[in-house]
Amino acid sequence: MTARERRARLLSILLLATTLAAGVMLGRAWSVRAPLPDAPAPADLVSEPEPEPEETDPAEDAAAEGEERGDGERRNREPVIYEVGLEASQRESVDRIITHFRERSRSLNREMRDRYDREQAALFSATRDSLRAVLNPEQIVRYDSLLAVRYGGEREDDGGNRRQRRR
Repeated sequence: MTARERRARLLSILLLATTLAAGVMLGRAWSVRAPLPDAPAPADLVSEPEPEPEETDPAEDAAAEGEERGDGERRNREPVIYEVGLEASQRESVDRIITHFRERSRSLNREMRDRYDREQAALFSATRDSLRAVLNPEQIVRYDSLLAVRYGGEREDDGGNRRQRRR
């Protein structure tokens, strides 16, 4: 083995070790990162009916929301409105307003998620149709078979839900 080959082999090994170390560090950083405040959890990406929330005190809900987000500064904090020294009747009104806001916010979130799912499914369908338009018949068959392999014979319906491909 010549000196040049040894040097090339050594550089290859160093590059491989550096890539491995970078991958390990990136994986570690990814696993300990704080979740984004408004990012949906992976389970939220699956369209399943949400359980009905239990009746609780809005102040407790607000404290729990801060904790759920993983936001260290907001954890276990009540909304600022509760810090102004509310009287009992004011507190009842504030609780009703906050409860209404949360219910409407959840409803709006579901509506927007449903709309997003529908539009995303339509976009996927239109994109795949456009891609098929530039392919020849053999390529279309190959493309469809690759899609079936990649997505396990499932495809998305117009609502964004996965279902078995009809054969």
